[in-house]
Amino acid sequence: MVSVFESAEYLCNRSDWKISNLQVQKLLFFAQMISLGKHNQELMKEDFFAWHYGPVNAELYNDVKIYGPYPIGDIPSSGKIEPVGLQRSVLDIIFRNFGNLSPAQLVQLTHWEHGAWAKYYTPDNKSIVIPKQAIKDEYD
Repeated sequence: MVSVFESAEYLCNRSDWKISNLQVQKLLFFAQMISLGKHNQELMKEDFFAWHYGPVNAELYNDVKIYGPYPIGDIPSSGKIEPVGLQRSVLDIIFRNFGNLSPAQLVQLTHWEHGAWAKYYTPDNKSIVIPKQAIKDEYD
């Protein structure tokens, strides 16, 4: 299993460092969903929280929030471990299928009314974890 930081760095590398914090958060959420739903295993151990603009890993957000809405320039907390095997395959699939979407399009996808985010989002509460089972169930 790779960390959310290594997964984010891998996606940033794939994009030539042209994706924002918001974009990488949503791509990672979709990658976790596919890994849980299709392969019945976590891609990353870290949790996603139900924030206003969709699922967010708070640790990663805090690590790269200095870039604001602009492309991420570095992921300081990454252990610089490259995903391999299934992890890499899932991240590649997500990047190929969703990597060209705008931040607004990605937010719209995560705000699906029957999705995991919608089931747990409460305005002005950033402490609600989206359970991994709910993420898996969204895939099904």
